[in-house]
Amino acid sequence: MGKNDSAAKVLMKRQDVFVDAINLLFRRFGITVDINSLEERDTALTIPVNIGDQEGWVDRANDVAFEAVVRRIGKTDCVMLCVENQSEVARDMPLRNMITSGLQWWKYKTQLKEANKKAKRLKKGEFISGMLKDDRLPPVVIMVLYLGLKPWTGPSRFQDIVDTNIPEIRPLMADCPTNVVSLVDLTAEELSHLKSPLRILGELLQTHGDKAAMRRIAQEDPMFRDAPAIIYRIFNELTNSKLPIPKKKEHNDMCKALDDLWQDGKKEGRKEGREEEREKARLQREESIRDLIRACRNLGDSIERIHKLLIASFHLSARQAKHYILACSD
Repeated sequence: MGKNDSAAKVLMKRQDVFVDAINLLFRRFGITVDINSLEERDTALTIPVNIGDQEGWVDRANDVAFEAVVRRIGKTDCVMLCVENQSEVARDMPLRNMITSGLQWWKYKTQLKEANKKAKRLKKGEFISGMLKDDRLPPVVIMVLYLGLKPWTGPSRFQDIVDTNIPEIRPLMADCPTNVVSLVDLTAEELSHLKSPLRILGELLQTHGDKAAMRRIAQEDPMFRDAPAIIYRIFNELTNSKLPIPKKKEHNDMCKALDDLWQDGKKEGRKEGREEEREKARLQREESIRDLIRACRNLGDSIERIHKLLIASFHLSARQAKHYILACSD
């Protein structure tokens, strides 16, 4: 999760938004997710791995994860659905997705092994794997929700980032798709299917920089009238804009907010505006860092785990991460 994706993570925890996002991907394959079947799951995956004589740990986490029933005419499946929020193109996304999928399946396999051992179903030769002949692991699907303003240009599969001069090697290698859904690239029809505030965010990003188009959509789409405050925050983070964030959650007026933004833009010089935006972004980032540290401490996470999360989530150096941890101890 990039430094601009913390608010998006909060938004994606809303079940209506999560289902909207996942169904953008699944609808392309003629399947849909049943919103009534969603059950949120812990995204943290910490798996022990034996490396020679040493035991190590592999840590990985998606931004949001739910288990849900996926439906097709006459058939259903229980699937682990994970979403990664990205505001910038990540060249290593196929590798990250492959690791996360593998760890999730390993977690399922471990649970299956424990269940088989408890029920004394394992026979000779089955104790190491813990799996019976007919045992199967549930499907795991990872989707990348891309929130950038430019089209996604990252690799579409793991093999796209592997260098080999012998094509015959590729069929022998593992592979993993990168299931990217880019809000700025959605068609008008795909946007029309969205029933959650995700549609507002998509329309704002697609019309960013075109004031007339933004105002027209805000006036014509009734959903804009009561846009949740978090939409303003995400849009501001992604575009370095300064849409006023309403204090009252029960009633927001996007049209008025857009007017306020444009009036402020006329009054302020570009240089001053850029300086204020940078300062505001810096303060918001520092607050997000402090929020993460406090949340991890409330969950009882170790200093080492908090340190790793800060480096991964905010692209900090080890020294910077340590500084923030010590500062929050005061």
